[in-house]
Amino acid sequence: MKKIHKFTKNFCEEVIDNLSTLEMGIMQYKNEPVENTDLKVMLNQPSSANIWEVNDLEIINEVKQIILKEIPNVDSFVCNVLRLDNTKKNEEHVDTSDYTVIVLLNDNFSGGNLIVKKQNMGLEIGDLFYFPSSYKHYVEPVLSGQRYTLVLFVSLNKKNKKTLI
Repeated sequence: MKKIHKFTKNFCEEVIDNLSTLEMGIMQYKNEPVENTDLKVMLNQPSSANIWEVNDLEIINEVKQIILKEIPNVDSFVCNVLRLDNTKKNEEHVDTSDYTVIVLLNDNFSGGNLIVKKQNMGLEIGDLFYFPSSYKHYVEPVLSGQRYTLVLFVSLNKKNKKTLI
């Protein structure tokens, strides 16, 4: 678990501002019914966050470049912005990628602490933080406001890994 960079507030605001140009989806929490079928739905997630796929946003390339310097053998990124508020859930889970990268994009909310391996990560606006996706993690309930995070799921190139027999 490691904080490796601090983005400016302007960077974070620009990411959030770009969301208005993208289609929003929702993450369906476990087997609960979908309330608004007009939106793209990610089924049976450990969260009921709103979600935007941001792989193609130019500004995200800066984040990717920082990660490429830190993590060797990156094969692919899946980049999303998640929005949680006091109506959304998030339970302890692991991700299916190799690494999970988080950038906290705002600070005008209360609650919503990121907990990784039972430790509060104490993120501040602009913090870039990553950890192995196999670590159990969750976000505490957001009590007021809306919490925006940029989340990158990083997969490694398995072809370059060597197996010792």
